[in-house]
Formats: sequence, C-alpha cells, structure tokens
Amino acid sequence: MIGSIFVASEESVYRITGTLLSVLGCALVILCADDRTLAGRFLGLQPFVAIGLISYSAYLWHQPLFALARVYLVDAPGFWLMSALCLVTFFLSYFSSRFIERPFRQREKMPRGVVIGSTLAGSVLMLILGAWFHFQKGLPERYSMELLNQWQDVDSRTYNERVYMYRRDAFEAKVKLKLLIVGNSYARDFVNVIVETYLSDGFELIYRDDLAECIDVSQPGLFKEADVIVFASGFPDPDCVSRDVSEAETNGKRLFYVGSKYFGANMNWIIRLPMEKRANLWNPMLDETLLHEEELVKMIPPDNYLSLLAPIVRDNRVPVTDNKGFPLTLDRGHLTRFGAVFLGEKALVGSSLGLLLDSTHRPAHPGESGD
Repeated sequence: MIGSIFVASEESVYRITGTLLSVLGCALVILCADDRTLAGRFLGLQPFVAIGLISYSAYLWHQPLFALARVYLVDAPGFWLMSALCLVTFFLSYFSSRFIERPFRQREKMPRGVVIGSTLAGSVLMLILGAWFHFQKGLPERYSMELLNQWQDVDSRTYNERVYMYRRDAFEAKVKLKLLIVGNSYARDFVNVIVETYLSDGFELIYRDDLAECIDVSQPGLFKEADVIVFASGFPDPDCVSRDVSEAETNGKRLFYVGSKYFGANMNWIIRLPMEKRANLWNPMLDETLLHEEELVKMIPPDNYLSLLAPIVRDNRVPVTDNKGFPLTLDRGHLTRFGAVFLGEKALVGSSLGLLLDSTHRPAHPGESGD
C-alpha cells in the first residue's frame, strides 16, 4: 500500500500498477493481520484502534473541510494548513462518532423505523436541494447581477456547446480558407475564441470532436479538404506530432496545435469582492499547468504551436477577469464569452494563425476586452 503512493503518479494513479499494488496491499493486511503476526500486533496498538473506530466519521468530515479550504483561498492550501485540517478532522470525528454514529448503531436507543425514516427524509431533502441548485444553474446571482442577464455567455454548459453548430461533414462554401478544428471541449473553447475575434465571412470553419488527432489525407474527407488544421485538445499524441507536421508540409496545409489553459486553483474568492474591485484580477498559476506548457513547447515545433498562456501569463500569474470585472472562466478550465474575447485579442491576433485569418476579413470585436 505504501509502495503504491510512490509508484502511482498523477498520470498513472488509475492505471493498473498503482491500483494493483493498493488492492494487493489491502488484501495482504486483511489476510495476515492477526495476533500471531507483527503487522497484526502493530495495527492492534491502541492509537490505531482508536483511529479505526472513528475512521468513518473522519471520512465524512475531511472532504467538506478540505473542499471549503480550497474554495475560500486564492491559492491551493499548503502543507501546514492541510495538516491542521487533518487534526480538526480527527477532533470533529471523535465527537460525531461518539454522539451520532454510535447511538445510531444501538437499536434500543434508535429503533429501526426511526433510522429508516430519518434516512429517507434526509435523502429526499438532499435530492430536492440538488435539483433546485441544478435548475437554478448554481445561483449565478451570487457572482453578480450584471452576469445574470448574460448567463448564456458565461455558463459553459450552454456557451461551450454552441460550437456544435459548426459540426459538419464537409466543406461547402467557396471561401479563401477552409479551417478544420479537432478536439474536445478545449477545442470548442478555441472555436469560440475565433468566432468572437473574427467575422466568419472570409473562411469556413468546421469543428469535429470525433476525429483522431492524427492527420490522414490518403482518404477523401475533412483532413484532405482543409487548408488549415488545428488540434486543440491540449494533450496531443507525441507519436503523431512529428508525422503530422511532415504530412501537412508535404500536402501544402498549415497545421497548428493549441496549447492548454488553466486559470489557477480557485475562482470563488472573486465573489467576496464588490463588482467595482473585480477588474483585472489574477490567480497564481498551478505548477502542473506550467510544467505541461513546457512539455508542449518541447514537443511541438514553434511554427506549429499556438500558446494561449505565453501571451497572458506574467510572473507565473494568469488573468481571471477582464477590465470590466467579468470572469474569463468560471470553472478554471473553460472560457466564458469574455474569456474568448480576451484570449482572441491577446493570444490569437498576431499569431501565425491569426495572420492567416487577418488576410480574410476584419476583426469581430476590436478592443472589447481591454487590458
């Protein structure tokens, strides 16, 4: 079990090696931990028995404590705060285990009918609350009333999925440029960046989320028809990159890989500020985001790479609101309309792809996002 902590990285935590070691470790503890073994006697010490008795309460307490800390702070909670929260977890777990959990287990104090009734009542209450929050779209008015009237441009469930209107099987228009964008929801964000930045009368844009991020021009289809191909999932296949770059050059096509984006550990702290103080706010960048950006720069040739972070990150900080105080993102990963306009001006205009689009027509929203 201890070995799985060191073997299973963030990328491999759900892969077979880490999972197998964890399961095998648990199985060995269950099989061998009795009074005759060193492991059994060690785990039978009073401190470990006490932890075991309150472990379920600790399991229930730790998640809201950790989650609320992450929601409240601008940066991710550090080691000492998380250590303190662990102590608070055990403190609360002792009392909840003693005065709530244990009485519920005693049939003479808590008849079965009371347990079943209170469980059903609590479940129904949680379902009602969950449905209410869902249909209220998470109470957007808690962010600002100004955003409430523009929620269709902010909520990623609606704004990000508008892009499906560009999901077609073939190019139809006779235009200067045929642009194919392939990828997941990050690619839909990038489509919005283009649409918010340029009027689409000079090029035809098709978005697909079901094509592999490896070019195949040997068969008729979108890859063969497109003049410009953009892969925008943020996680290109290293085995395909060099081959795709060569394939694009051989067939006279322009190929771009769009970098990933992430806007820090938390956006909730912004809600605590009055609207007049929300303009041009920044979040600290996460180390893993910076590391991923470095890996992409090494993997992809400069002429084929379009970074979304390099033009906007300063001193390892990333902007999270525009000059009017509107959020560039709500979930830290996907863009609002304000974020699409902002990145269009800061990262797309002036880039190699932006220059290609410049040759077709004029910008759609010049100067809207400001500094």
